Order: sequence, then structure tokens, then C-alpha cells
Amino acid sequence: MTWGKFSYICRKANKTIKSDESASECISRIESEPNSQLYGDEIRSDSLCRKIFNDIGAITENAQAKKIFDIYSELDLPQHLSEPMQFKRVTIYLTFVTTVFFLVSIIYQLYVAPSFMELFVIFMIPTPTLLLFYQQYWPLFFILIAALLVASVIVGFTLRSLFKFRQNIEKSFVFRFLTFKGIRTSYLKIVDILSFPVSSLQVNSISENSKIIEHLTEVENSAMSLAVEMESLLRLEMQSLSECCERQMRLILALVAAIIVVAIFFFLVGVYSPIFVLGEVV
Repeated sequence: MTWGKFSYICRKANKTIKSDESASECISRIESEPNSQLYGDEIRSDSLCRKIFNDIGAITENAQAKKIFDIYSELDLPQHLSEPMQFKRVTIYLTFVTTVFFLVSIIYQLYVAPSFMELFVIFMIPTPTLLLFYQQYWPLFFILIAALLVASVIVGFTLRSLFKFRQNIEKSFVFRFLTFKGIRTSYLKIVDILSFPVSSLQVNSISENSKIIEHLTEVENSAMSLAVEMESLLRLEMQSLSECCERQMRLILALVAAIIVVAIFFFLVGVYSPIFVLGEVV
């Protein structure tokens, strides 16, 4: 778990950072230790975790870095940022359905349909209208159904990847135009919350006019605990993100179910109509 390792590094850095080493050196030292492997895989270079560490590593004053380590070490990030299991099952299902569709369609067009067409020629029987229609427009049906299935798979994997918190995913076409507004809103709020402790170090923060940023700034300037408020907001926004993603996943599954019905219809038309004709002749 990426966030588990992130939290461990923050906890240890908060307690063990040395006066003669920079925050960047401290992070690298802890990451290179064998014990850090117990908390998950290596943190990817394109993840939000790595971006936060890079921002902390740019701090020159250890006291300021230690303060940020302290905030992150108080957050139970692995509990709130884990990927819902049902999303994994849905993406596996979508991939399976798409693969089966491609295989069945290719096998039918390469081996089954040509055999039927040859038999009609041998027996000098007029080719059924439905079979001719299917054969004539098969490329169009194939491309349309395949495009819808592939699009469903891409959207499904994008929704799942949101919980991996890769950098710049919010700039992707799928995120901006093919996901529900509630998903985009909650995800950007979560990124703002997670990045808030280091956002003041950046020239351009992720969301300069975000209400989340304004609220957390007020909390930071008050006697309230910033970590407690960050965790409360994360819990609410992650619940909202999961619910919105689940609604879109259900819509995708309904769309895929409709596509499957249409595909089965055309497949049956293409397969059984020549069988019935040949059966009458025999």
C-alpha cells in the first residue's frame, strides 16, 4: 500500500530527522532501509505521494519539514484512501467481456461465416437476407460495439486509477469529459486536502480558490488540530468519491449489458438463419 509506506516514512522522519541532514536526505535514508519494504511497494515517481515528498524535500529548514512530517504522521491515510474491492471486480469483468467479444467475432468471421457462404454456393441456394445484411454491415457493427466496450473498459480503469492518485490524472480527457461531475469535484478536493500542508511551498497551489484550502488555512491559523480536520474532510470526500464512482460503474455495467444483448442478437441472426435454411434443404 503506497499510503501505508508514505505514512510510515513521515512518522519515522518526524522522530529521526537529524540536524545535519536535509529533509530530502532523511526521506531517501528511510526509504532505502529494509524495514520500509514491510509497509508496501516502492513509491512511484508519478504518484501524489512522491510529489508531496519532493515538495517536503525542497524545504531548507528542518523545523518546517518536521512540522509537515508531524501533520502527515497523524493521518490514518491507508484506512481512508484504499481502493474499494468492487472496482477491481468490475474492471476485470469489463476486460473479460471485451476479450470474449473480440475472440467470438473474429472466429465467426474468419471460419464460420465463410463456410456457410460456400455451402450456399454449392447447393445453389439464395443467401438469406439476414445473413447478407449481417455480412455486409458486420465491420460497422463490430467497430461500434468494440468502441463502446473499449470505452467502457477505459472509463472503468480510469475510475479505478483515481484511487492510486497518479499525478495529472485530472488533466486527462477521460477524467475531464467522461466522468461524473461529482467524481471530479470530490477527487480534486481530496488532492487539495492531501497537498495542503505543502501547498504553501508551491508557487501555484493545486486549487488557489478552493474552499477546502480556505477552510484549512483558517484551521491552521487557529488552535484547532489541522490533522484532525484534514482526516475528517478526507473521510467525507472519499465516501462521496466512492459513491459517485459506484454510480458510474453501475451505469457502465448497464451499458455493457445492453451492448452484449445487441451483440448476441446479431450473432444469432448471423449463425442460425443459415442453419435453418440449410436444414430445410436437407
